[in-house]
Amino acid sequence: MKWGILAGAGLFGLLDSALRLGLPDGGLWRESAIVVLAGDLGLALLLGLAAWLGKRPRSPGGGFGLGLGIAAAPFLGSFLPMEPLGLIALPAGALLGSLLGRALPGRGALWPLLAAPAPAVLLVAVLLPSTDIYSDQAPPLPNASGPVGMAPAPDVLLVSVDTLRADRVMALGEQLPHLSALRARGTWAEYGLSSTNQTVPAHVTLLSGLGALEHGVRHNHDVMGAGVPMIAEELQAAGWNTAGVISNGLLRGVMGFGRGFDAFDDSEVASTGRKLAFRRVVNKDTWVGWVFSSGVGFGELVPWLLPRPEAREGPSGAGRRTTASALRYLDELVERPEPYFLFVHYLDPHHPYRPPEPTAGMFFDREDLPPEYREGPLADNKMMFRLRAELEGDDPAVRQRALEASQALIPLYDEEIVFMDQQLGELLTRVETSGRPTVVIFTSDHGEHFGEHGLLLHSCSLYEELVRVPFVIAGPGIPARQLDTPPHLEDVVPTLRTIAGLEPDPGLRGRDLSVAHFPERPHLERYQRWISLREGRWKLIAQFSGEEIEARELYDVVADPLEQANRLDEEAEVVALLVERAQAELAAAETLDRGSGAIDPDVQAALLEELGYVDGDHE
Repeated sequence: MKWGILAGAGLFGLLDSALRLGLPDGGLWRESAIVVLAGDLGLALLLGLAAWLGKRPRSPGGGFGLGLGIAAAPFLGSFLPMEPLGLIALPAGALLGSLLGRALPGRGALWPLLAAPAPAVLLVAVLLPSTDIYSDQAPPLPNASGPVGMAPAPDVLLVSVDTLRADRVMALGEQLPHLSALRARGTWAEYGLSSTNQTVPAHVTLLSGLGALEHGVRHNHDVMGAGVPMIAEELQAAGWNTAGVISNGLLRGVMGFGRGFDAFDDSEVASTGRKLAFRRVVNKDTWVGWVFSSGVGFGELVPWLLPRPEAREGPSGAGRRTTASALRYLDELVERPEPYFLFVHYLDPHHPYRPPEPTAGMFFDREDLPPEYREGPLADNKMMFRLRAELEGDDPAVRQRALEASQALIPLYDEEIVFMDQQLGELLTRVETSGRPTVVIFTSDHGEHFGEHGLLLHSCSLYEELVRVPFVIAGPGIPARQLDTPPHLEDVVPTLRTIAGLEPDPGLRGRDLSVAHFPERPHLERYQRWISLREGRWKLIAQFSGEEIEARELYDVVADPLEQANRLDEEAEVVALLVERAQAELAAAETLDRGSGAIDPDVQAALLEELGYVDGDHE
């Protein structure tokens, strides 16, 4: 019987694997065949072993039917609305297989021969090299088609660095020579203000000019609506050449961020889509996905079957590939007569902090960590989630040690920032050698916590550590000066419109930073159902539901930039004023809700896995 079970499961598993060649995930046939055959044969072996131990004689034909039913269940389940319904294929497949098995000889060498092909194919598939899902190429720029006689305008290079704290940039000072030189010739501030603490809504603000409430994107799980106007679209329509290079899967072109770009290179994270296709195969169409959780099926199996090539091991130095792609576009853009808009996004220094050579080891010493944190990988998920849990715990001694460990990781993070300055230097050198007038904007989407307020990483508060970002703009028509008040991410698009010669957009409340004087205005930041409103020296943090606001904290961010003294009870008049202003902001934003709903959970899980997260709480 055991040979019959293996024959039935194996032959149907081979048919199932062969059919996958024509499916959308057919490019991952090796990996799909391994999972399908391993699940079918593994379960068949267990049942065959149970029958043998039980010494229950069964005909090979009956075993063939049982094996066929085992393998057919997940195959048929893939066509049903709920995967477990495929289990109805077990009796049907067993009955059909038994009928077929009875037509075959009951004894002799036939059954071992029928059982042999599937294990042989499985062995060959395991020995074959992994499919290279990281070989996607950057899309080429199309032929230039700018309108004849378009008004001359400077080129624009917009650089966004993920997870970059403004205070660490200022603390490093001249150890960031390229950023320091850019700052010396442009308009800058010790910090700018982001609209949020997450990548997606912050970049929607950066590229549209709409505030945190206006564009309707609440967090990284939202998809940007088609009604959000992107500056790249307007520049493209005006005849500019536009190109973008990103290295965070949450900013992929299919998420809407490619709108308006002649070429949008998200090849660094294109593998996420193929991993997602494979994840769906594992979870929906195989015994492996049915028996094990999706966390095992994707979190453990995928990295083993689809390892990164050696040159791409881990996130360390990923910015080099981003720079290389941006330089390829620059080489072509500077040869065209039309002005260009190039958007470059770096994921470094996002956690896990793994600075590459030659910046690794500049500041960080493992011995600076408390002894209990020195072993194993640094700043990986396991370590960071352990620190986060300890910072939130009840034991003061444990919290203190976790705080010391969190603060000791800052030099490692600083080494990533120095690496980013080197990448910026390569871009600026290429821009300067072109001899073309170019405006350069350098900023970030949000910062990072290192134990402040008992918090770690980001996407967890609206404190200053997360909303203060570096901000520099330099180039023709931009005065060299330090701003007394912080600029906002909302100010980038209105400034770019002036630089490009476009008419001001009355629907944008951001300011044109190229003029000599611009008004100070309140700033609002959002994190899901939390908002903070800053006016002058005061910053209110509150929860909201509809237009109802519950004030929770109030800080004087000039006298108390670390937000240690909550003045909520002592400044009732200030609280009342800011609550009234916040209610007005919420009321005005209701008609501007342009979000289009939540992202596919599978897509979100794949993107978060690509970023190194396992619980999906942060980005």
